[in-house]
Amino acid sequence: MLSVYSKLFLEYKETEYLKKADKMFNLLLQRATKTQIGKSWGLNFPYSSKFVNSGSAVKLLIFKIQQILQT
Repeated sequence: MLSVYSKLFLEYKETEYLKKADKMFNLLLQRATKTQIGKSWGLNFPYSSKFVNSGSAVKLLIFKIQQILQT
């Protein structure tokens, strides 16, 4: 939504779109996860995935789904 409101503001120059873009931007900042290299979104999961190792003993969900689909 941030991208949409930003583009609408750039196109139509209506302050309502700028206010909504600012609100979306602040919501994203509030929900960011701090990482070693800055901020990130979507990494604060209590399980491992193909892309993130949480150190959890839970098996990879993606791997299991692939196994099911291949049978």
